[in-house]
Amino acid sequence: MVSHNAGPYLQRAVQSIWQQTERNLELVLVDNASTDGSVADLRARCADPRLRIVPLERNLFHNGGLNQGLPHCRGEFIAILDADDLSLPDRLARQVARLRSDAGLGGVGAAAATIDAEDRITGRAFTLAAPDACGAFLRYDMPCIFSTLTVRREVFDQVGGFHPALATSHDLHWLARVGERHSFAALPEVLLHYRQHPGSTTSRKLWEIRADASAVRIAGERRRAGRPEALEDLLALKAGWRSAELSVGGVFVEVARLALREGWLFQAVWHARKAAQAGRALGALSVTLAALRSARRAQAADFPMLLRLAGLGTVRAYGLQPMV
Repeated sequence: MVSHNAGPYLQRAVQSIWQQTERNLELVLVDNASTDGSVADLRARCADPRLRIVPLERNLFHNGGLNQGLPHCRGEFIAILDADDLSLPDRLARQVARLRSDAGLGGVGAAAATIDAEDRITGRAFTLAAPDACGAFLRYDMPCIFSTLTVRREVFDQVGGFHPALATSHDLHWLARVGERHSFAALPEVLLHYRQHPGSTTSRKLWEIRADASAVRIAGERRRAGRPEALEDLLALKAGWRSAELSVGGVFVEVARLALREGWLFQAVWHARKAAQAGRALGALSVTLAALRSARRAQAADFPMLLRLAGLGTVRAYGLQPMV
């Protein structure tokens, strides 16, 4: 768990760990240079020897905090929990049981209910359960909430930690790399309450998340093709997008054009569709038509799938079945 000024949510998140039916656990809490007194208050209140606090002198953001905490983890499995989310009591027991029963799985997520600042349930988070569905979707986005993950320790040993340049979307970059080596699934039961509130990173940094995730997708295509990711170069493009005051839709158009130039037709069509949904229909249509013409001229076997992706979106085009 990485915490930076999590306020009252931190106590609740930690309590959800002490309430786990799986008792053989430790909680490694990275204090990401909190200044609100929340970690100090927790330290004063909690006498449980299973709590180990790793203090940082400056805020290294979520990716850096995770990287600092991982070497302190001693267990066979490593579970992630954000400092404002809640694990339901059976979460770890169920996920460990699934991993022990299926040696082919590198990690397991779970379905999640969304909650507000007062712990009221507001809906369900998008979740894919089947390994094939998770693998297909990771080309574009997270198949489950990152805070639901429980992963074998050796997966971290093989894949490494989180990219230091990605203050956001490090979860997608990391899990996509995991998915290229290991099978991954999610349990269909709701085992996490995922908090959505105005102060969350998702709410405050939506533009940054969309831009970083787009860079991660292009880097992923390069990596899978055996080319260098050059992720830092992609992230450097954000400065130009900011100075041009591009909207999220504008960023999607720019990334769709970049994908088209590099020959990543699926990413071009996917980002164009997202651009259209964000109000940039004209630019999106231009890229989509160019991608489809390119596939057709090359007589690519992917043309029908590209057409479905453009018209139906990821879930319907790939025939995926999200948990409801």
